[in-house]
Amino acid sequence: MIKGAVPTEAWMQLSRKRSDGQYGSDEKLVGMKLTLTPDADLEVVWAELWDELQSELGHEVVATVALPAPEVEDAEALEPVEVVKFTLAKRTDGKYQLEVYQNYGAKVGKYPELKYVADREPMWNQLAKVIVDESFKDLPVEYECSWWADWKYGNEYVKKDGTPGRYKDLVNLRPR
Repeated sequence: MIKGAVPTEAWMQLSRKRSDGQYGSDEKLVGMKLTLTPDADLEVVWAELWDELQSELGHEVVATVALPAPEVEDAEALEPVEVVKFTLAKRTDGKYQLEVYQNYGAKVGKYPELKYVADREPMWNQLAKVIVDESFKDLPVEYECSWWADWKYGNEYVKKDGTPGRYKDLVNLRPR
């Protein structure tokens, strides 16, 4: 067991053909994906993994490490959205959809700035942060409001014109 890391995937690949044209298993490729815990020290994890591999295989290990590139947050992703209107509706799949709109100059945006889709409990937990004494028995509803919406970039998608885009995921609502 490696302190600070949880193995999530492991694999082994044997090379069946040697460089001299004969068949055999001269080469063994071993791979492992690890999920690091928040308190993990990468140098300690790497050293323990290295020692474990060498003792397991019984000979010197030649290895490369592929670390994911750090995610670069767009500066705009840290800026909250100033919400002035919202709509809430129940979808045909039983989930609830919240759409929030912001001002562009003196006009409310024509399209929602952020959408949030969730089951009843997570939706009500999100809305409870900014709404008091509202039951929303008759959906869909549309109201003016004064909130901040925190968000982050989500999954990528391809727009109709073929250019890449990214969804904006609602993270948190708070009163203004």
